[in-house]
Amino acid sequence: MTEPTADPLPNELRGLVSPWHRIDPEWLTRASVWAVGSYAQRRVHQQRGRPGYTAWILLDAFMPTKVLRGSFAAPEILLEAYALRGPAYPPNFDEQREYLVLLRPSPETATRLADPQNHFTMYERLGPDEVVAIIDLSQSAAEARTAGIVAERSGEQAGARFDPQLWAAARAAPTITAQQHAPVGQFLAATLKLSMTIDEARAWVGEPDEQIGVGTTQIDRYWLARPEHLTPRVGGIYGQIELRHVDARLTQGDLRYFQWSVTPDGHSSVEMTDEQLRPLGLTSHVLAP
Repeated sequence: MTEPTADPLPNELRGLVSPWHRIDPEWLTRASVWAVGSYAQRRVHQQRGRPGYTAWILLDAFMPTKVLRGSFAAPEILLEAYALRGPAYPPNFDEQREYLVLLRPSPETATRLADPQNHFTMYERLGPDEVVAIIDLSQSAAEARTAGIVAERSGEQAGARFDPQLWAAARAAPTITAQQHAPVGQFLAATLKLSMTIDEARAWVGEPDEQIGVGTTQIDRYWLARPEHLTPRVGGIYGQIELRHVDARLTQGDLRYFQWSVTPDGHSSVEMTDEQLRPLGLTSHVLAP
């Protein structure tokens, strides 16, 4: 885990970065372009598949408001947001927040960044090979503390055992199985209680795969058999644990399983019913007080 930033900071970052913001000095060394700015999600309506079938494509854009180092004259860049995972990136992006983006552009991208008339297309989104890191400058000290909590607790409930290694394996598993995932679901449904603090919940499940924040509400999502979620295939099944926190306390939570439908026109996942789950030895769960 990258430690919180400590002085001395480069002059460009003084007054921007707080002591709790995590910045690896290597990120600064690798990046040739540093820019502060905002995020926006754009929608593009596109023809897909058979004639008459259209879909909305969501694009993640970063607009610079201040360039600290290097050349960034283009009005915006598009991010391959789902590929930007790990300690160098925020768990989610919010249009109300300010970000520091560190780029290591290829020669071609650098030329286009320097052009104020350039517009990147949806096929030219920047991924981790060029986006070294993104720091959420709006992150509070309390948020930073919560983000630093790792899954470290172990226990047993009703014959179901749980520890950080079993939890990590259930998330990384290539497929959903009753033997591996049913006990995990059973344990968490019995252990995670409504009204517990977000820090208490994080001590069991750690950092989420996806995080959505709206005002004082924060939604954390964890995927079981993550590869099945990331790579849709016909009939593929993944689990999703969703924890909703309001004012840093757990107010709602559930575990549900979804199955992919893949067609030439696109893909979508549908929640599985109890009747579909029963033959597989699985069950959905809703957290109780």
